[in-house]
Amino acid sequence: MRSLENNKTDPAPSRILYRLERLWLTPFVRFIIKFGVPILLIVIISFTYFSRTENTDVLKISWREFRENIRNRPEFLINLIKIDGVNHTMLNEVRNTMNVDLPVSSYDVDLRDLKSKVQLLKSVENAEVYIVENIIHVDISERIPVIFWRNSNGLEILDVNGISIGDVENRKKYSHLPLIAGQDANNYVKEALFIYENNDLFSNEIIGLVRVGGRRWDIILTEERKVMLPTQDIALVLKTVVALNKSYRLSSRNFSVLDFRNIDRMTIRRHKPFPETVEIKLNDVDKGEI
Repeated sequence: MRSLENNKTDPAPSRILYRLERLWLTPFVRFIIKFGVPILLIVIISFTYFSRTENTDVLKISWREFRENIRNRPEFLINLIKIDGVNHTMLNEVRNTMNVDLPVSSYDVDLRDLKSKVQLLKSVENAEVYIVENIIHVDISERIPVIFWRNSNGLEILDVNGISIGDVENRKKYSHLPLIAGQDANNYVKEALFIYENNDLFSNEIIGLVRVGGRRWDIILTEERKVMLPTQDIALVLKTVVALNKSYRLSSRNFSVLDFRNIDRMTIRRHKPFPETVEIKLNDVDKGEI
């Protein structure tokens, strides 16, 4: 029989192996070995490689070439700009303002900047700029001229919001548009248009409207006549003028001034057949006693 004393094999691990196995079972240690060590090696290798200037230059050049190749691919090149919503004259102005040299890569086009440039044009109310199928589309809403404004700088044409579309030398091109004058008159364009649209009695005799003191309007008529409007109740005054015409024949031009600044006591200055001033109370007009 073999002696038991000769069998010295011990199945138990050594103390060092036991401790290593216990460390491996620790989540933090296992995470460091699986991820931390490889990342650290990559950082060390990368730092060593890119610490040399020539290696960095090679990487920059390669990246620049790659980016340029992508930018200049045919599917990204823009060869056309399509502008809608403007006339031929305005079309050239928009193109010059955009200042885009074609062909150009879509990566080199700043749509927000192009939109800002186009909307700076006086005659442009709103603009939408976008790219579809390698075409830059520019959809423009033009400001519609509605009135002339005579001011200290000359003659300007305005839209319905009182925003200047541009300076003009005369009214030939838009002879059908009405005229306003006076300081800050451009801030009351809608009110002026209301007066023009609702002044049926003198619609064919109005030369223009003058803003007085920044508070009210004077209607300037032919033959040096005028209608002085109040600061408020303009609609009521225009309605009253029609009622007054029945008794005082205003449409026959038998007056020089219609003073409605005081809505409760209106004044008519007549010069035919002889000069006189007539005062009328608003209650008389409402009762039909004039």
